Amino acid sequence: MLSKTNELLIKDVIGAVDLKLSSTEDLISALKFITQGKVVATKQEDKIKAILAERYGDLIREELNKKDEPFGVVNLDVGSDVVKFTQPKDVEWDQSGLSKLYDRLKNSVDNVDDYIDVKYAVPEGKYKAWPQELKDQFIDCRTVKPKKIVVKIEEKE
Repeated sequence: MLSKTNELLIKDVIGAVDLKLSSTEDLISALKFITQGKVVATKQEDKIKAILAERYGDLIREELNKKDEPFGVVNLDVGSDVVKFTQPKDVEWDQSGLSKLYDRLKNSVDNVDDYIDVKYAVPEGKYKAWPQELKDQFIDCRTVKPKKIVVKIEEKE
């Protein structure tokens, strides 16, 4: 846990007009403080949302059952607020079955791509395990772009 002095220092760093002027140690302390706060806040947010979903569960299910599919958004007026409960759906398609349907449809409709998206992908782990001879055949189809740098602070043991 941070001392009161560290908390005040961190507030100064966070509120600084130009963070670039803060020392590295102050920036790391501030980042640790913020990260810890986000973890705690996320856990509390999840608990509160679960309690609300449980509290209004019967009403949510009743409203969702009125729809063609029991998924989507239910808006409930609670006091001066509208609370939106969303029941998402996760759809999975049988790739083998879709492949057969794609082959059948491409001969009977003008543009089968209007109905089905086809995407080829090579998992990076599999690619790295391939022999170089096979990699060489795919190299022209592979583009590697850098992503955003991930910064994590860990306590030394």
